[in-house]
Amino acid sequence: MTEKNRLDVEQVSCNIGHMARGPSGRLVLEIDPIVKRQIHARVAAEGRTLKDWFLEQVERYLHQPEQLSLTLENDRPQQAHHEQ
Repeated sequence: MTEKNRLDVEQVSCNIGHMARGPSGRLVLEIDPIVKRQIHARVAAEGRTLKDWFLEQVERYLHQPEQLSLTLENDRPQQAHHEQ
């Protein structure tokens, strides 16, 4: 999967208000219908289902460090400058 074809959770806009929580494994989200069509089309083009995509995103989210590392410009290795 290329970066161009990847759809990240951060790119999906939805408003989640009060949601009922029951004992089942079902999730119900209300999102913009245009975004819904875009997500379905994108994952279908990759031969996956929305459920597959969602579970992959959840897996990545749950296994990322709680605090992401921050690399500052001065912390990066200096590249050698070649004189012409």
